[in-house]
Amino acid sequence: MRLNTSSMNKLFDLMLMSVKLQFIKIKFPEEIFQITINHMNSLVSILQEFNHKIMDDVIEEVKENIAYINKVSTILAE
Repeated sequence: MRLNTSSMNKLFDLMLMSVKLQFIKIKFPEEIFQITINHMNSLVSILQEFNHKIMDDVIEEVKENIAYINKVSTILAE
């Protein structure tokens, strides 16, 4: 399947609208952390499909950031 520039822009806009909708529906500030962690976990899943050394480094960096966000959210919840 190929996407031309116009289709790719429409896809990006659709994804951006979805993220905005998620943030609009937030009832508690803590939910921002959960949304961010969910998106980062999805990013890890996508990156794991590639078998490149560079991707392993990126995956490790994203996982470290997820751990940091979890730590911060735990501290703030106290």
